[in-house]
Amino acid sequence: MTAQSLPAVVAVAVSAALCSVLLKKTDPAMALLISLAAGGLIFTSALWLFPPVFEFLLQFQGSVPSSFLPLIKGLGIGLLCQLGADLCADCGSRFLEKQVLFCGKICILLLGLPFLKEFFSLALELLEIGGGAG
Repeated sequence: MTAQSLPAVVAVAVSAALCSVLLKKTDPAMALLISLAAGGLIFTSALWLFPPVFEFLLQFQGSVPSSFLPLIKGLGIGLLCQLGADLCADCGSRFLEKQVLFCGKICILLLGLPFLKEFFSLALELLEIGGGAG
């Protein structure tokens, strides 16, 4: 899959959504199955776009600051949680959707704790330097 095939992906999504809406009243299970099948197809197609991204990132493996990896991890967590939350919402469970998003936010917060610690350490060091000069 390439970016040029995006119109085909949108067409599959819209077609599946229309079929799902039409079937929802008469056969809700089939409507859900169509939505999940289309979603799986689109998700699998999107995964084919990731190898060039990983290849690009691996080019900088030794030269990128250590702070870059948590940013990539945070992006992955965000994408995964959004996907899971959207699936929960589509299945009708708003509660589970909110819980998945909350869990993702906590995980991203945990990724940021070392940065926060470093920031406070630097701020205290600057305060000590500034306080000792006066």
